[in-house]
Amino acid sequence: MAKLSFTEKKKLEESLKYVPLPKMCDTEDNLWIKTYLKRLPERYRQEVANLYSIIFLRKLHDRNLHDLKRKGEARRHANALLHNIVHLYEKSNKNEYDC
Repeated sequence: MAKLSFTEKKKLEESLKYVPLPKMCDTEDNLWIKTYLKRLPERYRQEVANLYSIIFLRKLHDRNLHDLKRKGEARRHANALLHNIVHLYEKSNKNEYDC
């Protein structure tokens, strides 16, 4: 996400006020997560947010990873999941209207 000015960031936060956040996520990713969740239909948002939390928690507590890498890996995997879900939804939605 590009660097936003303070006023742009506040406007964006205000427009995303009612988008649900996952129960477990890194606070630095909140705005990014909300912008991606907003691209999904409202009926899927909470379910996808729950999936995000599950992936984040599993990687955060993965004993095969070094302690210092766990948080970064958890963020990376959960964000990749969210990105892929939104990308697939938009791709399938676009194909429906390409008749």
